[in-house]
Amino acid sequence: MADVTQEMIMAWKEKGPVFKCSVGDLDIYYRPLSRATYFEIMQETASNSGTDPELTTVMKCILNEVSEKTLTERGGIATVVYEQIMLKSGFVNVASEEV
Repeated sequence: MADVTQEMIMAWKEKGPVFKCSVGDLDIYYRPLSRATYFEIMQETASNSGTDPELTTVMKCILNEVSEKTLTERGGIATVVYEQIMLKSGFVNVASEEV
């Protein structure tokens, strides 16, 4: 996996926000999920029962070179990154309370 440079980050940021999720020794840079891409992923995974929605989401959002093998080899990486993507994309409500 190639090192991510400040120039790469700046180029990515020209197209929108960029976040970094560190899982152990692995840094994964990603873009938030758009609503259109979310629906595209849901349709894709619904039509192909062997497709993992978490892994598909992560693979569509990550910016740096991280192989699918790396994401699946170490059990929880895809899940952790998926949760961060959903949080930063506004699909997870973290501040709700009963009133």
